[in-house]
Amino acid sequence: MSERDYIYAKLGIGMGAMLTFFVIIGALIVPSVPGAKTESRRSGGIVVDAEGTVIYPDEMNSGQPPEEPHY
Repeated sequence: MSERDYIYAKLGIGMGAMLTFFVIIGALIVPSVPGAKTESRRSGGIVVDAEGTVIYPDEMNSGQPPEEPHY
C-alpha cells in the first residue's frame, strides 16, 4: 500500500506543478493578447454597434452639464 501511496503522491505533485506552471504562463500571456482588458485600459465600457462603430459611453454628452462629484 505504501508504494501505491508514493505513486499517487508523485502524480499529485506533478499535476500541481503543471497547474502552477500553466497559471503563471497564462498570467504572463493574457495581458499581451490584443483586446484583453488590463487595469490601464479599463473604462466604464466600450460599445460596438452592428456597423463596427465604437461608442464610448463615458465620453458622451447628453447636453447637460457634467455632474460634479460630492465629497
